[in-house]
Amino acid sequence: MKAEKTLPLLQVISWIIYIGICIKTGTIMIAYLISIFSNPQAAADLELGLNLSSLLEFKPIYYHLMLSLVIGIWMLKASIMYQVILVFKKLKLVQPFTQEIYAHIYKMSQLALATGLLSYGAFMYYRWLWKLDVELSNLQEYLSGRTEILFMAAILYVISQVFKRGIEIQSESDLTI
Repeated sequence: MKAEKTLPLLQVISWIIYIGICIKTGTIMIAYLISIFSNPQAAADLELGLNLSSLLEFKPIYYHLMLSLVIGIWMLKASIMYQVILVFKKLKLVQPFTQEIYAHIYKMSQLALATGLLSYGAFMYYRWLWKLDVELSNLQEYLSGRTEILFMAAILYVISQVFKRGIEIQSESDLTI
């Protein structure tokens, strides 16, 4: 399959992933708001079996902090996917090295770094709560991937620097022609 046909397909897949992440984030946010303002029992099933009712009963402030961290992580993941969509939308194979593509890839590396650090902080908070004997059901599933995301941030940073150098070489080439 040629690259010209592959890029639109990857853009569609990126949109599907982005929409899925947004739905998951929205579901957690809505369930969180319901558990705060109208029905505290909603904390027992925030999203696909995520049960933080024992944390809400233990200390509500710990519940608010944990869910703020989880929502923040998923919002950052959605932001990364949106940047991927923008890259596929703006990428032209004739001249791939543009300042705009570089900016999106660099922003993706920053968002991935923020996501990884926030995930790591949330995981450390989870471990601290676990030592207090608070039942947190399958919360670890929502906090996983911190090492991979940090590694992805490093890779994206290197790719952004390659694009930056590619822009310089491309502009030098344009000047010599």
